[in-house]
Formats: sequence, C-alpha cells, structure tokens
Amino acid sequence: MVHAVRQGRVGRGSSVCVLGAGTIGLLVLQVARASGAGQVLITAKRSHRLKLRAQGADGIILTDADLQAEVAQCTGGEGVDCVIETVGGNAPTPQLAMGVARKRGCIVIVGAFVAPQPFDFRTLVMKELEVVGSHTYDCGPDMRRDFEVSLGLVASGRVKLDRFT
Repeated sequence: MVHAVRQGRVGRGSSVCVLGAGTIGLLVLQVARASGAGQVLITAKRSHRLKLRAQGADGIILTDADLQAEVAQCTGGEGVDCVIETVGGNAPTPQLAMGVARKRGCIVIVGAFVAPQPFDFRTLVMKELEVVGSHTYDCGPDMRRDFEVSLGLVASGRVKLDRFT
C-alpha cells in the first residue's frame, strides 16, 4: 500500500479519500496517516464505523450516502488531494473518485475490475486530474524501496497488522 500512497503523492497535510474499507483500504488508511496526511476520509458500510475511527479515519462516509456531497462538506467544497480506489469488482468507484477529487487532484486505482468501466473524460480534462494505476507486485525499480518502507512502518508500530487477525 506504500506504493499506492506514494503514487498519489500523499504527504504532510494532504487530504485523502480511501474508497473501500476492506483489508487493502484499511492498510492504505494507515499508510496515508503515517505519510503525514492531514485528513483521511474512508467509505464504509455502517458496521465498520467504530473500527475505522480506531484506525485513524477523520471521516467515515457510508457507502449508501451521497459521496460527493459528503466529501464536499468535509473539505469545504474543495474535494480531496488524492482519492485511492481499493474496491474494484463491478463498483462504479472510478466515476465516484472523479467527483470527489479536487481540481488538479490525483486518483490512484488499486482495485481490480472484472469488466471495463465507463470513464468521464470531460471531468478528467475540466478538473485536470491525474489518474494512475497501482499494482504493488510489479512496480519496477521502486518495489524494493516500497517493501522496505512497509516493513519499517510495521516495525515502528505506525502501521498495525494485529487489527487484521
């Protein structure tokens, strides 16, 4: 997940919205927080709310809510610097990501999709968004560094894996 957060240029003070609160989304949440993100929002089902607060989420947006309106409320109408999509499958999350990213923001797609997804090129152009894919297991020359950073985050306790057992 270090690779995805790095691709999204998440750093001190960044605002991030993680789409999906599964294992990958929860790891992204912790890595974003450890990378200095100032605000981390995450989408989740109602049953995950308390667990997400304990893991460092500033805001939890229920999957049946109006995501764009909720993110706008949390960010003063600006949108987030980086959206990290971790759902994949058949979810319409790439389109949702475009709606909540701020102008000139970044969208990192981590989730694996089972079919082609529609894509709104007008919004991409008008907001000047950057959209990147993230595949942790084949990220080229940075893979070793990303794994070393990951191990360091776990060893230091900044990313806690015991929450997944």
